[in-house]
Amino acid sequence: MRHSFAVIALSVIFSANKCSDGKGGLSDMASLYGTKWLVTALDGQPISLPEGGQQPWLQLDSEQKSLSGFGGCNNLMGGFEHEGGTIRFPNLGSTKMYCPDAAELEGKVLTALRSTDGFKVDGEVLHLLQAGKEVAALSKAK
Repeated sequence: MRHSFAVIALSVIFSANKCSDGKGGLSDMASLYGTKWLVTALDGQPISLPEGGQQPWLQLDSEQKSLSGFGGCNNLMGGFEHEGGTIRFPNLGSTKMYCPDAAELEGKVLTALRSTDGFKVDGEVLHLLQAGKEVAALSKAK
């Protein structure tokens, strides 16, 4: 009986540690969902906001499997698919306003989201990945 308890205890410890490895474990899910994530970098470069521009952001709803956000000019909406360390945004849409000063930034945000196939949460930073390479970095809104 004592041996069984030790085996179970070690299994729980190892599985709990595995969930916090920054590769889509359960602890990452708690912060991934319901958090407003501000886009801070695209393809490794800090974003540059046009004068008077608002920072792009996104938020994921785990119950609805939906995404809401802002691309720099337009509101973003759609669904997402998430399993383990993979995440995809296959049905991403936006409103259709034209903002000449923010069009380039918004295009890059949409491209990054559409190419995303994975993620990693590192503290308060969400890294969106394509084939293991970061396409966007987002920080938790304060």
